[in-house]
Amino acid sequence: VKPSGLNDGGYFGEAIDIEAVLADCLTAALAHGWTVNWLETENNIRLLTLHRAAASAHRKIYLSSGIHGDEPAAPLA
Repeated sequence: VKPSGLNDGGYFGEAIDIEAVLADCLTAALAHGWTVNWLETENNIRLLTLHRAAASAHRKIYLSSGIHGDEPAAPLA
């Protein structure tokens, strides 16, 4: 993966196309056996959820609340 270079020298408000990122995530998830579900919120926001069962089940779950620093990598990593 080649760095985008967007934040070289600092962050100046550059943004990513979140709709394109979500579309790429959805395409990759479907191609690799993930189950896709959408959650509807009270104010009509659709949240994408992805699930893939492990070959051998363990009682583990990872929930990310979206708190800065909780993410495993940058959005486009």
